[in-house]
Amino acid sequence: MLKSYLGFETLKNEINELPMAGRIYTKPKINKDNIVAAEFVVISSDEVEDYSKESGGLIPSQLAGQGYYSWLESPNFSDIILLKIEHVPNATLQEFIEAVFFYLENDAFID
Repeated sequence: MLKSYLGFETLKNEINELPMAGRIYTKPKINKDNIVAAEFVVISSDEVEDYSKESGGLIPSQLAGQGYYSWLESPNFSDIILLKIEHVPNATLQEFIEAVFFYLENDAFID
C-alpha cells in the first residue's frame, strides 16, 4: 500500500509500518537542509505496476509526473534507524539524520 509521511520524524517514527520489500520516494530531492520537512512516500515492491524513467530516477507509474525522487529502500532505512537506536538509545533527530546521510554517502552504517 502506498503511504505518505510528512517530515523525516514522522517517517522515522513509523519504521515498524514500512514494507519489508519496498522503496521510499521523496519530494523534493532530499538534502540536509530539507529532510526535516520533506514528503516521503513508501510503496511496497509488489504494488509497483510499472516504472517511468524521470529526472528523479526510476519512479513507480503511480507517482510518475508528480516530482518524486527515488531515495532509499525501506528495509535499509529501517536498519539505519534501528541500529542508531541500538547504539544511541536517546539519539536526537539530528543524529538520526546524520546516520542516514552517512549511509547515503558511504554505503555503510555509522557506529
